[in-house]
Amino acid sequence: MITLAETKQLNNLALATTLVIIDPNVTNPQQLAAGVMTGAAVKILDAHRDGIIQISEILQAYPNVDSLHLVSHGSPGCIHLGNSKLNLDTLPLYAAKIENWFSSFPPSSSQSLECLHKLHLSPPAPKFGGEDSLKSSSIGNKTVQKYHDQVQNKESCPANFRRKSSKSPRIGGFRGHDFITQPKLLIYGCNVAQGESGQKFLNKLQQLTQAQIQASSTKIGNAELGGNWQLDIAVGDNSEADNAEIIFNQETQQAYSGIFDPPVANDDPIPYPAEIELSSLDGSNGFVINGIDADDESGISVSSAGDVNGDGLADLIIGAPNADPNGNYSGESYVVFGSSNLSSSIDLSALDGSNGFVLNGIDANGYSGRSVSGAGDVNGDGLADLIIGAY
Repeated sequence: MITLAETKQLNNLALATTLVIIDPNVTNPQQLAAGVMTGAAVKILDAHRDGIIQISEILQAYPNVDSLHLVSHGSPGCIHLGNSKLNLDTLPLYAAKIENWFSSFPPSSSQSLECLHKLHLSPPAPKFGGEDSLKSSSIGNKTVQKYHDQVQNKESCPANFRRKSSKSPRIGGFRGHDFITQPKLLIYGCNVAQGESGQKFLNKLQQLTQAQIQASSTKIGNAELGGNWQLDIAVGDNSEADNAEIIFNQETQQAYSGIFDPPVANDDPIPYPAEIELSSLDGSNGFVINGIDADDESGISVSSAGDVNGDGLADLIIGAPNADPNGNYSGESYVVFGSSNLSSSIDLSALDGSNGFVLNGIDANGYSGRSVSGAGDVNGDGLADLIIGAY
């Protein structure tokens, strides 16, 4: 079993040929990340940023990726990524970025073969009993490079056709792309391939990526909620839905409690009274957060913190600049974790690490916490970070 240190090394070296990108808005993204098959790199998106832009940034650091798995909520012809949606309406806006997702690859097999035949070359034959060979009895590496240069000058061949000088290393059973291949894009959102809109969406996405795409026309996830783990629709050269390699291990597939189906939006407006008595907050309609000490000015600054602990729920950060943890007015900031079972009141003095935590200011008269805010995912670990102001 791969260790945490090995996983970090794998991510840092960007040697992985399989990359799994998980949207933080799905149920328990950390469970899914832990259940990915050995050898794949995993990234969790920032819920507050454009997901398509994030994917483009991540792929720049992983040039050897030939199998990209997108795990997110989905609907017919639509993928939900970060704070954005990818569908028929938005595809043209992101076309330039999506076209570069697999820019290190040669064109599709049919295009590559056509170019090779124009040069009176034959594609390398498979080497039985081992990996495919890039060598030929009549064409050495230098000669291939020479022909490669000629291909670049032929208008009839794609401009990005080129020979890959060496194979990507085999990491945990996943192999780098060969001389002639198509990258794979597997989409785990519910119902993405369903109906006419789903088919049109996948066809246009395939044209942009030139990848073999596999997606589902049904719900993905927990069986009791109507889901399964089958990507039953395939688009692209030599794509076969029956051969989809699900990236999650069997234990995770069986234990996962959610489905990748977006919450149903209620178009009916929610009625609210003209006035709300704060004393009536009971946990179902809101809650009260109680400060600790008199005159600590708890709540002078409050902000959304993003998803700090990775449970898929938004958290809060609250400043109390006049608190005295390390001298008069050194200040404190409190992070309160979101929960689906909130009580009518939360005491900041009760934060114990499971429901939130305290950040103590350093120096007397520092007034740490006079301004607080979520900072997005600063270090790219898939978790929200914080920024705290002090004098």
